[in-house]
Amino acid sequence: MRCIKTDVAVIGAGAAGCITAGALATFAPRCDITLIESDCNAHCNSTIASAFIPAAGTRFQNEQGIIDTPQAMAEDIYLKNKGESDYDLTLAMCSYSADVIHWMTDVAGVPIEFADEINWFGHNTPRMHSHKLRSGTPIIRQLHTFLKSLDNVDVLDLTTAQRISYESNARFRLSAISDGYPLEISSQYLVFATGGFGGNPDMIKQYIPDMSDAWHIGAATNQGMGIRSGISLGGQTKLMGGFQGRDTIREDGTRVKPGVISEGGIAVNSDGLRFIREDLGYSPLSAIFRAQKTQFVFLVWDKRIQEQIADLHIMVDAAAKGEIYSFYEPKELSDFFDFPGRHFLDTLETYNATNIGVVDEFGRIRSTPQLTAPFYACRVTGSIAHTQGGLTINQHSQVIDQTGYPIKHLYAVGNDAAGLSGGGSDGYLSGNGWFLAITSGFAAAHTIASNF
Repeated sequence: MRCIKTDVAVIGAGAAGCITAGALATFAPRCDITLIESDCNAHCNSTIASAFIPAAGTRFQNEQGIIDTPQAMAEDIYLKNKGESDYDLTLAMCSYSADVIHWMTDVAGVPIEFADEINWFGHNTPRMHSHKLRSGTPIIRQLHTFLKSLDNVDVLDLTTAQRISYESNARFRLSAISDGYPLEISSQYLVFATGGFGGNPDMIKQYIPDMSDAWHIGAATNQGMGIRSGISLGGQTKLMGGFQGRDTIREDGTRVKPGVISEGGIAVNSDGLRFIREDLGYSPLSAIFRAQKTQFVFLVWDKRIQEQIADLHIMVDAAAKGEIYSFYEPKELSDFFDFPGRHFLDTLETYNATNIGVVDEFGRIRSTPQLTAPFYACRVTGSIAHTQGGLTINQHSQVIDQTGYPIKHLYAVGNDAAGLSGGGSDGYLSGNGWFLAITSGFAAAHTIASNF
């Protein structure tokens, strides 16, 4: 049996694992790091996402004349999750956000830029950053390329951790299968970055029962391994009902940008009627959409909105699959989706009659122009993108035990950690997934590096 002895073992090579390993390698060049991934070429949550990353106080914001602070960002997150996240943790992650964005750009070579093309629910200051392609895939590819260039990082692809335990000398022992062969890894530090449990139907049924029959559009490899192993090592969990919901067209994850409604579009039910204020955010809307009588609703927007977002990769993908329909007249749209009577026509007329600045019957403040032909529409349902509950961590990403103290040398990052989105779908603020992944990884790297 092959055996490896390393300083730090990181399980999972999505955004959280890559940032942990890469930042640690640059902070502590004499630290040996082993990064374990079941398949580096498979989709992970980070590659599936559009990778809009909120950060406060970056040079990219400064170039736009935008003043932002970690405190302001933490308040936005805390307001969205109704105070369910730990405030010290929330503020700490916000305080890391600018530094990790700059590290990704300047050290890891990821071409990050400011992204201000649409409004994002709940962010009171423009703070989104992304790759120029507005996709997580090229970011992960560049991070993998960067990791392979480092002498003190060993990337073990096609390697699946199976059992984790403590050794008698206070080290961790990982039993794994690597490229079909058994492997034992002994490490001083252990970091869980396995992506949460969105791909585990039994855990979804246990912790998020209302979404147990919903589509999961995240990575199938997200089986909760890190969380379950962390529990076995004495860690406590928190906010296990938290998840990012999405309005999804197909089970394969096909979806549209939130901008179709954040910029003035509407959602109607199978009767052609509005039923909810659309500015709640795409995550809470997912559960509401799922609760409709057909479990599907219809998003409607117009040419003005379409022109803003048509070139984004998920819109191009949805259009290529024939899932976005266009109509020159409201009645044409109504007839196509078989809405009864004049329901949709009256709904559109009422919506367009609401003046700018006026609060409508659903509590939405009108802030955009009327919807005018040509119209665009698609049918969506609520799905789970990824889970947001997990192992309880402190501001250093250390796993907390049942008595409230950090477990020595054990860390959880990204979706393996109890995050910043509260205990349901409505506490998720746009970008929380990527944001927690990179900041918690950066925090873990800083903390571990201080010991080398």
